[in-house]
Amino acid sequence: MAIYSFNPFGYEGSLVTVECDIRKGIPSIDIVGLADGAVKESRARMKSAIENSGFDLPTERVLMSLAPVDLKKEGAGFDLPMCLALLSAKDDYPRSQDANVLVMGEVELSGNIRPVRAVYSALCKAVEAGIKYAIIPEGCETAAPDGITVFYVKNLEEAYWQLTRIDENEVYGDESESEKTEELEMKAEFDEISKEEGSLDDINGMSGLKYAMAVAAAGGHHLLAWGKPGCGKTLALSHFHELLPH
Repeated sequence: MAIYSFNPFGYEGSLVTVECDIRKGIPSIDIVGLADGAVKESRARMKSAIENSGFDLPTERVLMSLAPVDLKKEGAGFDLPMCLALLSAKDDYPRSQDANVLVMGEVELSGNIRPVRAVYSALCKAVEAGIKYAIIPEGCETAAPDGITVFYVKNLEEAYWQLTRIDENEVYGDESESEKTEELEMKAEFDEISKEEGSLDDINGMSGLKYAMAVAAAGGHHLLAWGKPGCGKTLALSHFHELLPH
């Protein structure tokens, strides 16, 4: 995944690639790429924002690169993309090579995100470059150009969740038509079983599974049921929709 930000100047501006490398050495954050004072000061904001958002800072040396290196980078709008680039580099899981995303935002010490300027210009540039997603602070809502999906976030934790969500969708892709058809057929089968067998209250036993279903429905959690074939898993789960609000 490539993370881009935007450097406004003149009537237009330029996209900036934000890269992060974690290597052995004394823990510190170095920023290269002709950054001005406001961008270099983001090192202190990044540390506090990441820790106050519940994430762990790497114990190695961190190098942040803002490219192209011959373009002067100005303002605090690079805070959020650098934070996300650092968290993304720290985590270890397969990443898509096509899930490019535009990120803008100034980060407070608490992890909250402040609005920045030139958002519409940045979105237009991103569309021209073929970028399909953008993560933008709340308060910067604008009519997005066609071809890009914009996620508005209020803090670093929410921004990172959106970033991983984008990446996972690009890695694994959307459901195929066969999978969707199979899901619809399974739902129809469950509905038919439910009609024949009455309600969840009519099923004897299975108290543990019923309790787990109630907890999952109330908290919006995932649920995995296992047991011997024929013990009633499918029958009980076919009534799961009865626990959901209508």
